[in-house]
Amino acid sequence: SGLDLPSIIESVDMWASSGVVGILGPAWSSLAGSVSLLAGSRDIPVLSHWATATALSDKAIYSFFGRVIPTGAVLSTGLVSLIAELGWQAYVLLHRNDAWGRDLADCVERSAGARGITSVTLAFDTDDRESMRTAVVAAKASGLRVVVFAGGNMADMTHFLDLGEEHGVLGHVGYTFIDMNMGYAAGPEGVISQIPANRRERVRAAIEGAIFVGQTTLWGARNDTFGAQYAGLTLADVNGAGGV
Repeated sequence: SGLDLPSIIESVDMWASSGVVGILGPAWSSLAGSVSLLAGSRDIPVLSHWATATALSDKAIYSFFGRVIPTGAVLSTGLVSLIAELGWQAYVLLHRNDAWGRDLADCVERSAGARGITSVTLAFDTDDRESMRTAVVAAKASGLRVVVFAGGNMADMTHFLDLGEEHGVLGHVGYTFIDMNMGYAAGPEGVISQIPANRRERVRAAIEGAIFVGQTTLWGARNDTFGAQYAGLTLADVNGAGGV
C-alpha cells in the first residue's frame, strides 16, 4: 500500500477482514505508529524489523507493537560515547524531519547533554535538495566541525554529499563526518557504489575517514550475531567498529 493514512486504513481493514493474525512491518517509525494503533484497535499485533523510535515503546499507547531492533536510545548512546571518547566537545546533527529523525535527534541531544557535550540539531525534508541545502548551510554557519548525518534514503545521502562538499563541510581540513543510517551496513564503498560513476572519486575524497555508526537488524547473515552483538555492547566495541 501507499504511505498515506487513507491507504494505511484501507490496508489494515482489508487484512483484518481477511483473518490476518499479525502484521510484519512497517520499517519506518513514522508509519509503524499509525499501523500499530489501527491494527491494535482490531487486536492485531504488529512486529517491525526496523522502526526504532523510542515513543513506540510506550505500551499505554502502542500496546500491540513489538520490534526486533533496539530503539534509537541505543544508537544515540553509542554515538555520544564515541564522541566523548574521542575528546570532541560539540557536534551538529542533520536529521530527517519525520518521527524517526526527530526521535533520534532528541535521544542524541539528551545523551549529549548528560555528558556536557554541546549539540546543534538541524532538520531537513527527505527527498528535498533545497531543504538539505538549507540544513547544510546552517551546519557550516554553526562553526562546529563534527558533522553527524541521519538521512532517510540514498537520495538524501547523495544530496548531503554533494552539498556538503560544495559548502565546505565535507572533505575539508578539520571536519569529521559521522553517518548514522545509510552507510553503516555497506561501509564507505557501499555508499560510493550508489553514486553516479562520474562523481565517485569526488565523493570518495569527501568521505575519507568517515565514521559509520548504526544498528544491526535481523536481516540476512546478521541474524545469528544480533543477540550476541547487543548483549555485549561496550564503548570499546563502538570505537572499534569498521569505520572508526
